[in-house]
Amino acid sequence: MDIISIASASIAIIAAIISIWSLYEQRRVSKLNANIAFLNVGHNQLLNNPSLLELHNIGSSDLEECMLTADEFVYILNSFYAGQGYYFIEKTKNIHLSEYRRNLLRNAKVKMAWIKLIRNKMFAESSYSKAIDHFYDLKN
Repeated sequence: MDIISIASASIAIIAAIISIWSLYEQRRVSKLNANIAFLNVGHNQLLNNPSLLELHNIGSSDLEECMLTADEFVYILNSFYAGQGYYFIEKTKNIHLSEYRRNLLRNAKVKMAWIKLIRNKMFAESSYSKAIDHFYDLKN
């Protein structure tokens, strides 16, 4: 075999590996996008029927305690899921929260919603949730 044949075969193998990896990544991102879209549809149902929160062991008195309307709660919840999706797609382990995100987190209602309602009842642990916990100086 000459050098051109070896180079061609090597390039073909590398291209195949890249294609397989790209397909895997595209499937991973597509699954995440579908999951977030379905979550948002479910969350938006809370706007018309806040009693659905009881399925997550959250009552109307919990929203009142956090001084939240159902609209505000769903907005905050969707915002957290959008942020989680962004960092998951990026495969970011060491998360640096943007000023946009930190500004939202500084709101007292958002903090109370995270701590009392969202963190342990509606959100899975991830690098993103740990970054939010760190922002609030929460110890798990």
